[in-house]
Amino acid sequence: MSTATVATQPDLSLRKLQLIVQQQEGIFGPLTQISTGNGKNVLEFEVRARPKVRAVLKVSDQGQPAPRKGFDLVCHGDCFIAGKQTRVAAYRAVEK
Repeated sequence: MSTATVATQPDLSLRKLQLIVQQQEGIFGPLTQISTGNGKNVLEFEVRARPKVRAVLKVSDQGQPAPRKGFDLVCHGDCFIAGKQTRVAAYRAVEK
């Protein structure tokens, strides 16, 4: 499995980070991991067919993110939102 890693600045809003995730999924393929490294957000994508439905990001509580009706959990982890370390979950709408 080939992967692509994209680093982003830590001062982005959740909405802007989600936009970057969605754009990169259109280039590389599905998001597989969210984390931090060297003071930046680190996004990892599996290089393969692009998903028809792009991921959406939601702030989540500590621990396992809550299920969301009509969505599959893609991944979750800590990242920076507006410069503050925040737990975030990525979901993808279930294709019908």
